[in-house]
Parts: sequence; C-alpha cells; structure tokens
Amino acid sequence: MMQRRSWLLATTSTALFGGFAAQTSRAQPGQVLPRIGYLSAGSATLNPAGLQAFRAGLHERGHVEGRDVVLDVRFAEG
Repeated sequence: MMQRRSWLLATTSTALFGGFAAQTSRAQPGQVLPRIGYLSAGSATLNPAGLQAFRAGLHERGHVEGRDVVLDVRFAEG
C-alpha cells in the first residue's frame, strides 16, 4: 500500500510540476518592441503619402519597422 502511494505521489508531482516548469520556460517573453500607433482620418488609398512620410521619418531617425518598433496603422476611412 505504501509503495502504491509513493508511486502515485511521484507520478502526480511529475505530471503537475513537470508540465508547469516546461510551460513557464517556454512562456518567457522575448524582447518586447515598442508600439507606435498611426491613426489617420482619411483612407490608405486617398492619402498614402502621409504614411510614407511617417515611415520615412522613422527610418531617418534610425528606427526599422519590425526590428526596433512595431507600427500599428489604422485608417478611419472618412
């Protein structure tokens, strides 16, 4: 009876804490990039120059989209 309890305790502990340790090691966050929001009242098709100028300004300051910053672009479409 004692061996059965020891075996049950060992397998339950391994299942619970072994899986937990594996999940936490995979859940470690990498480098989080800063997000920059670009919101325009117009549309992407009517005024593409505004977004292009914004991206050019970021590039002139040494920021590369996807490497240094994440750019979230939204248009209100009028």
